[in-house]
Amino acid sequence: MKQKNLKKSKPIYILISVVAAIILWVYVVTVVSTEQTESFYNIPVTFTGVESLREQNLTISEGMNTTVNLRLTGRRTLIQQLSRDTILITVDVSKINAAGEYSRTYSISYPTLSQSGGITVEQRVPQSIDIVVKDLATREIPLRTVFQGTTKEGYAVDSIVAAYDTITVTGTDEQVNEIKSALIIIDDQDLSRTTTMDMEYTMVTREGEPIDISDLQVDAERVSVTINVVKFKEVPLVMAFNPGGGATDANVDWTAEPPTITVSGEEEALDQLNYILLGTQNLSALVADTVATYPIVVPDGLTNETGTAEAVVSMKLNGLATKPVRVSAASNYSLINTPDGFVAGLVTQELSITVRGPSEDISTVQASELRVVADLSGLASAAGTYKIENVAVYLDGHPNSGILGSYNVMVTLMTEEEYLRQLEEQAASEDGETAEDETNATAPAQP
Repeated sequence: MKQKNLKKSKPIYILISVVAAIILWVYVVTVVSTEQTESFYNIPVTFTGVESLREQNLTISEGMNTTVNLRLTGRRTLIQQLSRDTILITVDVSKINAAGEYSRTYSISYPTLSQSGGITVEQRVPQSIDIVVKDLATREIPLRTVFQGTTKEGYAVDSIVAAYDTITVTGTDEQVNEIKSALIIIDDQDLSRTTTMDMEYTMVTREGEPIDISDLQVDAERVSVTINVVKFKEVPLVMAFNPGGGATDANVDWTAEPPTITVSGEEEALDQLNYILLGTQNLSALVADTVATYPIVVPDGLTNETGTAEAVVSMKLNGLATKPVRVSAASNYSLINTPDGFVAGLVTQELSITVRGPSEDISTVQASELRVVADLSGLASAAGTYKIENVAVYLDGHPNSGILGSYNVMVTLMTEEEYLRQLEEQAASEDGETAEDETNATAPAQP
């Protein structure tokens, strides 16, 4: 029974074997043994020996972007593994040592194939690679930054500082001379603090057109850029007034031009700055309408963004009247701090002192209410005549009025010995005059 089944199965095995043989034959004929011809277009060219050119200050200026078209024949299994990206076209330029025009043959290889035998090049276009070699030129290209972004309200970009001032570019004369600048455009929005970032740049022509620098050599592809952001504030300019001469700040009408300036700096420092003091005016010295110029001095660490260095201040007094009063040396003059061993005397016998204040008050001022005090502590310890400047003048009994202007007196210094001698001489002279008068009174009349 078993033998009978084997006999029935034998034809089936034979049929399977025949079918397998046919399939294998078809595969070998159509896939393995059959040749195929295929065209490949725009295959890029790889140049070797470029570094050797650069060592000689040479570069390929034309021909680097040349592509090759190939028509290849080979076993179907090999041809089907190829594409323009897996075929390597190589040109060796290491033997070139001078600028000029060259035509170089190229080699063809198939790096992705484990075996490349049996592939035939039926056609190649072009037959060789034409290149132009030129001398290299190096130039420093100025780096320029442009801010096209925005800042938050109350903030401003104070400065933009790049890590480099220039970018070194190496290429042909035509290439490097076409470049005007390396441009960095900053377009960040709503900045409110200082920021540092690495940024790319674009080489541009004089017309502002971008330039492809893929064929050029540069010393830096990115640049560190710091955008210094500061806060700014409008600050008023003010004056201070020391009361004097019967005037207070309530009696002063004043204006400053400019009235304010814009200041920038760190936020903490700006928050503490509410005004800028131009100067202090002593009202005792303000005798008429006055226009004065004051420097605008901002605190350290802050910047005057307005740029105005000086302010012009106009000052005018209101609600006051003046009255001259003549004060005699015989009344209210005092000399204090006379140097030891000396006696002081007044040369000045009278001063006309101007009193200022409300008209109803100064109309009642009397000379007896004025005191002139000259301090002699600054005089040299030597006899002579001296001028004492800016003597103190006091007005008693009139708190709403004051002394206007400054006054000087002339004094003499003599030693105590000289003073006593003069007193003795004066006394002797007076005694002699008295005795003569008595003699004349008792003498008998002459016939």
